[in-house]
Amino acid sequence: MSKVEDLISRISVKHIRPSLDSFKVALEEAGLLHYRFKKIIVAGTNGKGSTAWIVYNLLLAHGINTGVFLSPHFCSITERVVISGRTLDEEEWINAIEDYFSLIKKHELTYYEVTAFMAFYFFKKYEVDYGVMEVGMGGRWDAVNVGPNDLAVITSISLDHTDFLGNTIMDILKEKIEVIKMESTTVVGVPESLRKDVLVKKAEKFVFIGDDVKWYRRNGVESIVYYLNNLTGLKFKYHPPNPSTAWSRNSVIAVTSVVELLKNNFELRKAILLLEKITMPGRWDVRIINGKKVLLDVAHNPSGWGRLFKDLKKYFSDKDTGYLFGVLKDKRWKYLFKKAPEEKIFYFETGPVERRLSFEEVKKSFPLVKKAENPYEVISGTDFDSFVVTGSFYSVAEILCDMRKKALPLMEGLEYYLYTDASLMNLKLALPVSTSFMPVPLELVLSK
Repeated sequence: MSKVEDLISRISVKHIRPSLDSFKVALEEAGLLHYRFKKIIVAGTNGKGSTAWIVYNLLLAHGINTGVFLSPHFCSITERVVISGRTLDEEEWINAIEDYFSLIKKHELTYYEVTAFMAFYFFKKYEVDYGVMEVGMGGRWDAVNVGPNDLAVITSISLDHTDFLGNTIMDILKEKIEVIKMESTTVVGVPESLRKDVLVKKAEKFVFIGDDVKWYRRNGVESIVYYLNNLTGLKFKYHPPNPSTAWSRNSVIAVTSVVELLKNNFELRKAILLLEKITMPGRWDVRIINGKKVLLDVAHNPSGWGRLFKDLKKYFSDKDTGYLFGVLKDKRWKYLFKKAPEEKIFYFETGPVERRLSFEEVKKSFPLVKKAENPYEVISGTDFDSFVVTGSFYSVAEILCDMRKKALPLMEGLEYYLYTDASLMNLKLALPVSTSFMPVPLELVLSK
């Protein structure tokens, strides 16, 4: 645990409360509650992190000073806040937290609320024009859901976090739609069958993916995504950087959101350049480890696993593939283990102790599954030609953070740029130059 994470753990409380009152008062006393930036709030069961990330980068591509707040993180909590292409170092986080130490203690903020508080603080400090904020869980009581929004996004709805959000899809949807503000536009990716009666009175304007915006992907040697916005007349096509259905869908939601935000200032050329290059760690994230192709994906619930394995069947066709799963016990984890040949699955215990699923429990239902003491060593030391690592953010973090520690080739001393022709953009758009957040290296971008 880093110094900043240890500090937050010591001053925050562990219980989750269904209220924003304490957080609002804390922001008010810190002078942060009424600082105005154009806020985009992104909620949804799956896809909210990648959607927020793409929205942030699209705004940055237009030369706008933009911040993004994401959760959870992989290797360092500093990954959670990125300001116009850079993460903030631990010392800056520690200094800010110490400045507000007594205030955080007085209002008994949770760990997550402290990180959201820091996002609001850094957004003000660096005077961002736009701030993209990913909801942690639900929406109604999430810390980013304070004050007005300029745009709300709901990416998807499925069963997850049922202990907190409810046991039905409609229960969960009702929690998430509380991020919608009457005065702002909302981009909606949930199916029509769920949305009409619930959403109709929540906002003045909706943009529905599937109705107002049509899209489809043609697969071949190179995938092509076709986009048509019936509200604006905008239509174009582009080659996505990977074959993931989820990534393409989230890109469509993201570009629709930015079209709504920028309107006539939206520049299609810049958007296409970005959409064809942008990647994100842990989202159909293919790495080469000791000569083996390893796909990392943070899918962490049945809906995400179902979509992932459907794409794997089509686009990750290595016959001799092993599977490394790390999953939490409060998930419907048996669904995941039924998706792959049992004898090819390695399981490693990961995540917080109180949520950790034991190997012994897995063996009761899946006796052929093997235990992985060290996931990285399983990849390196077994005869499989390729691996799929999934199940949770924690499982992917095990690999990414191990790669960081080992300083693998192409992972150290490089800056990572999405655009390789700066003359086209007159700007150098960077993914976070950070020792912990590791997007595709420049050499791999150039080789595509």
